[in-house]
Amino acid sequence: MSFSPKTPAELGFAGAPLLPAGVHGQQARGSVLSGSDGTDYLDFTAGMGAALLGYQHPGMQAALPAQLAGAFPQPAGLSTTPIWQTLVDRLRDLLPAHLNRIFPCPDGHTALRQAIALARDLTGRRQVLALHPSATYAPGTISVPFPRPDSPDQVRDAVAATAVTATIEAVHALLAGDSPAHDMAAVIVPAGLEVEAGGALLPPTLLPAIQDFCDRHGLLMILDERETGGGRTGRVFYALSEAPPDMVILGGPLMAGLPLGLLLLPEALADHEILGPAGGDGLGAAAAVATLTALQEEDLLTNVVDRGAQLRAGLQDLQAVYPFLNHIRGEGLFIG
Repeated sequence: MSFSPKTPAELGFAGAPLLPAGVHGQQARGSVLSGSDGTDYLDFTAGMGAALLGYQHPGMQAALPAQLAGAFPQPAGLSTTPIWQTLVDRLRDLLPAHLNRIFPCPDGHTALRQAIALARDLTGRRQVLALHPSATYAPGTISVPFPRPDSPDQVRDAVAATAVTATIEAVHALLAGDSPAHDMAAVIVPAGLEVEAGGALLPPTLLPAIQDFCDRHGLLMILDERETGGGRTGRVFYALSEAPPDMVILGGPLMAGLPLGLLLLPEALADHEILGPAGGDGLGAAAAVATLTALQEEDLLTNVVDRGAQLRAGLQDLQAVYPFLNHIRGEGLFIG
């Protein structure tokens, strides 16, 4: 049976296509997508976050078939298999000492829901605050603005400080008067936003301020590293070193988009009955191990920093030509 390639729109997919109208993807390697028009396109989206190592990376191509040839799907809750032990060992080498337990889930959003449920049960409170512009980010939470300083680079630091202050004031305002936020259990802090905010990263001064706020009001701090975990900023995890969170969420890019999310938490919280059995798929674990291995053995983080500086310099040159490019934000290759 012959195959006639279709565009995403022809298949009924919503959203903007990666390639120009009428062009079909023929093959992909590294950072390049080859189109049916004979043109090679540089994929600045990293496969919409699912190809951090590039397309057809040798380590990923070796790891996934090897996992498929084993006792697939090897969910974490059924048995301790080598791939899970390897992933745990790799992560423990990278994580703060207090985050010494890992709870696998089918995906990152499930890991976030588990963290919310655990925070509510531990504190006996119901409300959860999320620093995110979208109410759909974590249903059932209260949203306050994520600090996103859209400004020319020369005043970026001053505006970033103003944005952080505005976010902190919004958080405090929720706890004033008779707001339902008096019933607050936790604050969810995304380390970075991608599509929703054009590559905005968490300002370094915000996480310690949120941690201080949580400590004074008896709240748990949940750090969401799904968008940033995996090295795109030049660090394996972008914000973990800024302040010790109570829980961390990983998923998506680190696992090459495969079905696995991780809830990282202290031992004191790990055996709580509300968590239930561990989930997650061994294929996602194999992808995460392949990603972490490549970051370490191929010195990819150094390359991310170097290529990010090259990209930023090129964008700054374009600012002189196109005045509407008034602000470049982000670090490494996490740039908007």
